[in-house]
Amino acid sequence: MKLELNKVCRSFDSRHALLDASASFEKLQSLVLIGPSGGGKSTLLRIIAGLETPDSGSVIVNEKRIAFDEASLVLHRRDIGVVFQSFNLFPHLTALENLLLPLTVAHGHSKTHARDLALHILSRFSLEGHANQKPTSLSGGQKQRIAIARALVTQPKLILLDEPTSALDPEMTNEVLEMVDELRNQGRELILVTHEMAFASRAADQVAFIADGRILESGPPGELFSTPRTPQLQTFLSKEIRR
Repeated sequence: MKLELNKVCRSFDSRHALLDASASFEKLQSLVLIGPSGGGKSTLLRIIAGLETPDSGSVIVNEKRIAFDEASLVLHRRDIGVVFQSFNLFPHLTALENLLLPLTVAHGHSKTHARDLALHILSRFSLEGHANQKPTSLSGGQKQRIAIARALVTQPKLILLDEPTSALDPEMTNEVLEMVDELRNQGRELILVTHEMAFASRAADQVAFIADGRILESGPPGELFSTPRTPQLQTFLSKEIRR
């Protein structure tokens, strides 16, 4: 994957969520975004996903600039799988039905073909036993794993994960992180927002540190975590170590 961010800006009322955020990454498989809450990580992820429109600047993924008109975004979103921290499963649908929806509505598969694809993904990640359960009967870890399976079922070119473990206890967190590890080992291209520094260190090819709406540092995790250059990253890492 190649990703270029050129002076990306996004404001909400008078608050700058992103302010001239710029960076360039080449030959990238997994990028992890870290930084303090409110620094702009989730906003940037939503812009890359085509779910948020920047006020200015450009985003180029694999040599293709994202066009933010609605017709272009519909096509762009078909190549993106997104996993949110709050699961975003439809509570009135079973796990299987949650997977069928993007296949039939967004991608136009027949119900029979969609069912085959959905059951294959559930089986691949040992989730087939939950196919007929609704979200209310699933644990947090199971919900998030179903949400990841839903993001994968359409065979997206890029998977975006926004704090997928933030609402989970340690045991459930490990379940989800193991699934993300498996995706990475399969060669999937990922952009991940996380507060899990140990996981970021092992899962990322590159880490970008975002604070105050800007990408202040980026580089390989070993380099970034061992020799932070900016006072902001030094302070952030010292707080994370004490958590």
